Amino acid sequence: MPQIKEFFDNFSKDYDKLAFEQSLGIQYLSKIETNFVLENCPIKKGDKILDMGIGTGRFASLLAKKGASIEGIDISEKMIKRAKKKLKEKSANFTLADAGEHIPFGDNSFNYIICIRVLKYIVPWKKTVKEASRVLKRNGIFILEIPNLYSVQFFGLRKANYFLFNFNNVKNTLKQFKFEIIKLKSGSRFPFPIYKEINNISMLNAIKKFEWILDKLLPNPLFSRNIMIVCKKKGEYV
Repeated sequence: MPQIKEFFDNFSKDYDKLAFEQSLGIQYLSKIETNFVLENCPIKKGDKILDMGIGTGRFASLLAKKGASIEGIDISEKMIKRAKKKLKEKSANFTLADAGEHIPFGDNSFNYIICIRVLKYIVPWKKTVKEASRVLKRNGIFILEIPNLYSVQFFGLRKANYFLFNFNNVKNTLKQFKFEIIKLKSGSRFPFPIYKEINNISMLNAIKKFEWILDKLLPNPLFSRNIMIVCKKKGEYV
């Protein structure tokens, strides 16, 4: 995926600011994801985590503080360089690798795998799920996120450099590779540009309240921009 590698190499310098920090609305979206990951990674000291698409180390920097051993892979060398700066003196290793190809670790190597804002860039994503099943230990936890085809994201798809997912297709693929879904969470429901422009706490609180109402009224995760999933590996894929 040379075009994706180039995209993230070029994006690396300003990635944290533009993806997670530039407005109150963007910070809110990032916090939804970080809270979800932390809530579903009850780390014990010595647990091994594969951060698939480690980027600049957003999750790894938080999980390393809990005593986890982190292996991070990414397609972008420049993103890895920034992650190394963020994670210096912490228990983390980095490998330049394409998660759409062979994941360069042995079978049953990890207690947790995190894959947030990553799968949408991988055309052979089913191969990535298969590889995740291979390198994850039995009863290990796989946390992933997918953008939802049946949401407002559909209307901006022509301008995007990623693709959207049919949840049923993802659910069936996870089952095929011996994953059991144990938790689902809706992400945000409004178009991304709205969150990008929110810098007023009153407006942010109004959006959060409206999303809370939608979560109560709509089946989870209907019409959500993205879906966060926690899976447990229940057996070996043959």
